[in-house]
Amino acid sequence: MIFPPAILQEIKDRLSIVGLIGEYVQLKKAGRNHKGLCPFHQEKSPSFMVNDEKQLFHCFGCGEGGDLLHFIMKREGLNFPEAVRQLAERAGVVLPTAEDPVAAAAVQAEDRTRRLLLRVNQLALEYFQQTLVAGRIGSPVKAYLNSRGFAEPAFWTQHFLGAAEEEWEGVTHFLQSRRVPMELAMQAGLVRRRNQGAGYYDFFRRRLIFPIRGMKGEVVSFGGRVLPDGAADEGAKYLNGSDSPVFHKGKTLYGLPMALAAMRTHDRAIVVEGYLDVLALHLAGLEETIAPLGTALTADHLRLIMRATRNVWFAYDGDAAGRQAAQRSLLLCLDVGLIPRMVRLPDGDDPDTVMRREGREAFVARLDAAPTVFEWLIDDLVVLAGTDTIGRVRAVDALRPYFARLRDAVQEAVYMERVARAVGIEGSVVQRALRSGTAVLPSPVHARERTLVDATRPLPLVERRCLEFLLQVPAGMGPIVRELSPQDFQHPTARRIATHLWTAYEADGELRVGSVLARETDEAVRRVVAELALTEGQYEDSGPSHELASQLAGAMRRTQHQETCEQLNAAIAAAERGAQGEVLERLLLEKQTLLQARHKGVAGGW
Repeated sequence: MIFPPAILQEIKDRLSIVGLIGEYVQLKKAGRNHKGLCPFHQEKSPSFMVNDEKQLFHCFGCGEGGDLLHFIMKREGLNFPEAVRQLAERAGVVLPTAEDPVAAAAVQAEDRTRRLLLRVNQLALEYFQQTLVAGRIGSPVKAYLNSRGFAEPAFWTQHFLGAAEEEWEGVTHFLQSRRVPMELAMQAGLVRRRNQGAGYYDFFRRRLIFPIRGMKGEVVSFGGRVLPDGAADEGAKYLNGSDSPVFHKGKTLYGLPMALAAMRTHDRAIVVEGYLDVLALHLAGLEETIAPLGTALTADHLRLIMRATRNVWFAYDGDAAGRQAAQRSLLLCLDVGLIPRMVRLPDGDDPDTVMRREGREAFVARLDAAPTVFEWLIDDLVVLAGTDTIGRVRAVDALRPYFARLRDAVQEAVYMERVARAVGIEGSVVQRALRSGTAVLPSPVHARERTLVDATRPLPLVERRCLEFLLQVPAGMGPIVRELSPQDFQHPTARRIATHLWTAYEADGELRVGSVLARETDEAVRRVVAELALTEGQYEDSGPSHELASQLAGAMRRTQHQETCEQLNAAIAAAERGAQGEVLERLLLEKQTLLQARHKGVAGGW
């Protein structure tokens, strides 16, 4: 059977030849290559080379070489179709079959659509670049770039920056003049159909435009930042193009084509959160910097990074959302055997701000001093939980999921020792706690909720409203995932649905109810999801999604705070009944600290 070239390329793009061959051959880094003993002939000195950048292998001893398909054919004794099918299954690529000509035709049609979409994006790039140079919006965009330290036109050209006019049909008319079908322009995420009347309008308006490029440098989509000049509100500060046959947010990293060479040269990747963070670090010579596109880091993102390096630095924003993003990312990294480093940034700062204020030398010093994310997480959780008894035990509980994913016994021992020192608990006790499957200090939800769905007890109101909001206003998912995690939901059904929501969002880069339902096998939970998604009128006129998301996240935190307070009250009552003076004194002090933290949090907006 003849497999379409696009299918074969997709298989190669999704797999790392170093990772694949590394399962058969012990490879060591040797410059840009990896070296090992050839699996195809006997040798004492390694002459077998693998290059992840070129996706090729070659043995200088026996002359065997080729791509990953040729390797698996030779190593496993497979013919070409068998090798393609084996690797396609491994990569999660669906193949057409000779017995299904309809599927084969669909693959060919998709391949043609991909080529057309890339051509449309290239035309749009020309329009946006020309608009930056000579359009009416060009001057305000240039002024904004200058204010952020990007004053050189050569830098704009190097990063393909552009601008979108304020008018509603700028790119629409341009693409029509080039005879681009508007349905294709819609699929590319460049235009929208008008709700009333005929015609189309531009998706990006009055914005600085960031072209998003694929692994080969082709333009697959665009991002846009609204200008902070007091103009009429044009929606969210940042917009990303919608997913298409050539673009998937959860599988694309901004800045990757330009960063790959530096990632290999310096053997590391610096992961930040935003477009301007990438540009600021690239301008300072840290070209190994990349960023996800408005979504959490995904397993597909990590696979792309691991094609160049296994050393990752997180330079997330210095706020609560940045800390939570690092915690979620660490779980993914541990699943693939990575332990990244965490760059400590001042509270409220992002890498762009720190770079402009402190300069390159100081930022590099922060990179050099960065602890592993595991070390940072241990310290961070202990500080946040507090040094009282309940806080220390909860910190240990919170670390259990991370230790469960550690693959290296030495690393486990080192980090357990650090936990023991941080919380002031004997090492053997910490080891038993972290290796056990039961929480040291069950929270109220663990103590009283044992079943998946309790038909007699409804979801807590704040959790129900949060899930309704996410299922009905998908645009609010981004702000919510920066502030909450599934573990913040106390009702087991709510937590299960939230887990599906977070998983679907991280995998797809956007939220669809169908993808949530597809992940759930329990019919009772599926009914709850459908009910929450179809409740009418709740959020139609509730204001900007990011504001409501922030309000709901704050309400969730207040509820959690109240649960902790109730637990302390129960413990205080028990201490009073048992005349436990010292215990009572300690618990009262903890409650006072808790209430002070709550008052401070209320003043801070939660």
